[in-house]
Amino acid sequence: MNKVILMGNMGKDPELDYKAFGPICKFPLATTCYHLDIDGKDKNKTEWHNVVCFGKLAEYVGEYMRKGSRALIEGKIQYDSWEGSDGKTHHKTVIKAMSVQNISDKYKPRSK
Repeated sequence: MNKVILMGNMGKDPELDYKAFGPICKFPLATTCYHLDIDGKDKNKTEWHNVVCFGKLAEYVGEYMRKGSRALIEGKIQYDSWEGSDGKTHHKTVIKAMSVQNISDKYKPRSK
């Protein structure tokens, strides 16, 4: 089973675009893990995730969410790799969202 659940903050406004196959929305999501180090001091580590969603979900995210919105995301992990013009192999991990819930107080649509 390939399933991921993330809760974090959007790092920038979502980029909504319309392609031949329909709407697509991309945005970075920051998740932070808090723990104590060996000396008992607070430590935290922030991870960044590339999130993409499609269809009506993409339109919802593009309309109702923005940088700083807190989101609960369910989806799957996809690993992409390609060879660049420099001959090097590049890798990217993407979260394909199947569900995005806005769990912040920012429920107002964006002003146009």
